[in-house]
Amino acid sequence: MQFQTNPYLIWQLIPAFTTLWLGIYVQSRPRKKPESNVLALMMFAGAFWPLMNAIQLVSPAPAWQIFWHTATFAAIVVIPTAWFLLAVKFSGYFREQITKVQGQLFVIPTMTLLAVLTNGEHNLFFSSSQMIVFNGFTTLTVSSGPLFLLHTWYSYALIALGVVFLGIALLSNFKKYGSQAYGLIIGVLTPLVGNILYLRGAFPPGFPDPTPITFTITGITFAWAIFSGRMLDVVPIAHETVVANLSYGIVVLDLENRIMDFNQAAKEILGLDQSNILERTIAEVLEQDAGVLNILQTGLEESPSIRQELYIMPQGRTNTYEVHVSGIQDKHGHFSGRVLQFTDVSRRRQAEKNLADSQETMATILDTLQDYYFETDINGYVININKAFYSHLGYARKEDLVGKHFRHFTDRQSVRDVFLNFTKVFETKETLEMFRYSYRTKDGSEYIGEATVSPVMDGDVVVGARGVLRNITDKVVAEENLRQAKEEAEARVRELSSINRIATISSDSLYLENILQTLCVELTHIFPVRNAGIGLITADKESLEIVAFHSADSEEKSALGMILLLVGNSATQEVIENKKTVVVQNLQKDDGTKPMAGVSQIGGTKALMIVPLMKRGTVIGTIGMPAREPEYSFNKNEIRLAETIAIQIATAIDNAQLYAKTESALDFAEGDLEIGRQIQSGFFPETIPEIPGWEIAVHFEASRQVAGDFYDFFQFENSRFTALVIADVCDKGVGAALFMVLFRSLLRAFSKVDINQGNLNEHLKNIISKTNNYITEIHGNSNMFATMFLGILDPDNGILYYVNCGHEPPVILDKEGKIIRRLPPTGPAVGVFPDMDYEVRQIELNKGDFLVGYTDGTTDARNSDGELFSEERLLKCMQAPWTSLFSMVYELKNELHNYAGSQQQFDDITLISIRRKLTPDREQHAICREARMEILDELCDFVEASAAQSELRHDEALAFKLATEEVCKTIIQNGFEDRDPGFISLSFEKDPQKARLVIRDDGKFFYPDQAQPPDLTEDWKEIKIGGPGIHLVKELMDNVSYEKMKEQGNELIMEKKIHLQLQEKMNVNGF
Repeated sequence: MQFQTNPYLIWQLIPAFTTLWLGIYVQSRPRKKPESNVLALMMFAGAFWPLMNAIQLVSPAPAWQIFWHTATFAAIVVIPTAWFLLAVKFSGYFREQITKVQGQLFVIPTMTLLAVLTNGEHNLFFSSSQMIVFNGFTTLTVSSGPLFLLHTWYSYALIALGVVFLGIALLSNFKKYGSQAYGLIIGVLTPLVGNILYLRGAFPPGFPDPTPITFTITGITFAWAIFSGRMLDVVPIAHETVVANLSYGIVVLDLENRIMDFNQAAKEILGLDQSNILERTIAEVLEQDAGVLNILQTGLEESPSIRQELYIMPQGRTNTYEVHVSGIQDKHGHFSGRVLQFTDVSRRRQAEKNLADSQETMATILDTLQDYYFETDINGYVININKAFYSHLGYARKEDLVGKHFRHFTDRQSVRDVFLNFTKVFETKETLEMFRYSYRTKDGSEYIGEATVSPVMDGDVVVGARGVLRNITDKVVAEENLRQAKEEAEARVRELSSINRIATISSDSLYLENILQTLCVELTHIFPVRNAGIGLITADKESLEIVAFHSADSEEKSALGMILLLVGNSATQEVIENKKTVVVQNLQKDDGTKPMAGVSQIGGTKALMIVPLMKRGTVIGTIGMPAREPEYSFNKNEIRLAETIAIQIATAIDNAQLYAKTESALDFAEGDLEIGRQIQSGFFPETIPEIPGWEIAVHFEASRQVAGDFYDFFQFENSRFTALVIADVCDKGVGAALFMVLFRSLLRAFSKVDINQGNLNEHLKNIISKTNNYITEIHGNSNMFATMFLGILDPDNGILYYVNCGHEPPVILDKEGKIIRRLPPTGPAVGVFPDMDYEVRQIELNKGDFLVGYTDGTTDARNSDGELFSEERLLKCMQAPWTSLFSMVYELKNELHNYAGSQQQFDDITLISIRRKLTPDREQHAICREARMEILDELCDFVEASAAQSELRHDEALAFKLATEEVCKTIIQNGFEDRDPGFISLSFEKDPQKARLVIRDDGKFFYPDQAQPPDLTEDWKEIKIGGPGIHLVKELMDNVSYEKMKEQGNELIMEKKIHLQLQEKMNVNGF
């Protein structure tokens, strides 16, 4: 590549290196301001432009000149935008808005540069170019295209707008910051003028563009602004904006107290309305406000090196201002003036006054307290104490105690306890409630106090303690008196309790051996004795046999079964003869107790109490009790109590002996009845037959061991027909039970026939007739008969063929629970007269219809007042839209039990029911109760029974029961808190894969799973009711959901997968 010499080369290099150096300086400053980046960018672009021109001037080849000329536009397109951003940031005008879009401002320069680079394709930027010779060197000239003109006017507009911003800033802040703005405006206008002259043709063709040459002036003026005007150290307009917007006033004075600067806030605070405040003295400006002026002049008389705080209230204002006076130093450390900072402290001063007033009020309140109030520092020294406390301690003034340690008036024995309690307060940062300690007053009097101490906090740091002390000396004395009285009362209570326990033990059993052994154990608890033995006089009246014995010492040998001769045992003989208690005071030396030495003299025992056992005025034995301690002596109260207990023991012995005589006779009868009960129970159906599309439910309760009621369900051989029977044998007891077995056997025996639709009526009639004739012919003299309802069900069409032999008319109800009809008798009772004619009738049960049969023991159940349950009440209870027969029978059973209570029933209770299902594959059991804790067991029993009815395994049924208990507890306690109990309902159902329990209530809605999981390591007794809550339920169930229904209250659904198993229906003799 060849080069050509050019006289204009040096004028391109001077501005290039000048502006490059300035750009590097600006960018390398350690503390850069936001303006620095755009200023550096502008300088780098200003260096790049003349540098590219210099290379173009020394390149004679046209291609290279075009290349370097095109490269200059990389700087040309940037400079106007960089200048505009610098002017915005420096002046502050639209700074925030333009800063947000400054990146977008470089889009147009980027598009312009692309147009230059692609000019060969469109010639819109330069329409033509040619090489000419000027002053002996070859140079490139170009003709401008439309895009060049558009770029030029856009650049001029940006530069002009920046100049306007700086001009406005210059005019408004000329005195302070003129040199900075001057430097910037001159620096940018000089290249602009050169560029305008060049484009207007002021120079001959081929003359180099003077715009980059004039960047020498730009560099010089910018250097002046940077180094003389400190442009990069202080941004004038930003400084003015900050000072002007300060909420507190600023006034700058020189050493002659002339005002050199101020802000609007200071002008408003001092009430200044003069327009020519600058360079006037503070005394001239404030001559109308002598009060403020005097305060300020006092402060200004001091050296500038002294920082001061003054307080003023300007004339005509109610606010108080704090004035901070501080000196201003130049770069050499010499003071050149002062800064006055005015801050409104009215609220703070008012708060301080309010605090002082409140502290004074608090002190007054504390002095009116009857309780003793105190405050200490972290080391236990008193810093405040109320009048009641220091007066009680015997001091006349608070100052007599302030500064003294708390132990100064603490009793020595309590110092350690007080120290530990205060330490606990400081460490835990929590209040310590009511601990007792002893303290002394000035005169040495001792009192007992009860203190509550709280920490005094400074942020998170404990700085002391405050507390209240109450004098509880009188209370403690009263408590001590009460304790003694209580001990005496408790001793009497224990005595009575001992008598009661003896009576309870005596009545708990009629087996003599069990009673006496338990009584001996109890005697060693009641009396301070080593052992207790009960001896009964033998039949020959010559000795005592120890029939019961217990020792408090497990190592002591038992005396049970020992025979003690009365001969030589004068102490025992005295008891028998005089019928009074004898106390041997020194057993070791008493010759009258030699036969008892082996039992009583062990361990050095001296005192022995022998108490007579009397039956109908005759001594039948004695109680012997040696004292536990060698030197112990029995007192009168213990002797009196022992004699009282002996009376009870003797009565228990008498009763037990009488019972023993009658028990053997009763054993025979009970044995026979138990055998009868076992035999009879075998005649009840073990399982209920499963009939597709039908439900069957039964409840049976015998009033005695054997019953006269019976029911039966069985299927005829080789047919679809199923028989159902309910019967009540007249009379009660064993006879009725035997006839019940007979009736049941006859019905089954006569049912061994081939039955079909055509002969069903005939066979049903024959079964009843043959049973009736057999009873009347074979057992006619027994006067035993039975009312009976026998039905044969065709499950396919729902027709029930039946004969009612004088029995209570069964009830037919529809799916809504409304009574459709009754099935009255169609013949007399079975077994009354031979050859009776029984009419067979039939009824069709539609889907949802159900039949309920019962015996008279159901309606004749009595309550404690002897009132009958009645058929009316029974029918009323039946009438409901039951979800299942199981639910109905369960509710009828509960209704009967609740009505009868603990009243013994006179007759057997039997209920049977059969229903044609509405939905063959689904069975739902439901119950509804008032939401009270008293019904919790009933809800759990229902769920357990429903699970068993649905053939769930025992562990699955238990899981549902436990979950029900937890959920229902939570609902009753939380859902109906502070309101009357509403209702809670349970619905249990099963499908082939899972069982589901739905619990609904109309209580308050809450999220049961928000409760914290219980601490299972706690004692179960300490866990609150419902404690495990939903957490236990989720463990027991496979799925749990809870939601609030729009109109039906709250609903909780629990589901558990079940294990398929072959399992027979539950035994129906009860639930």
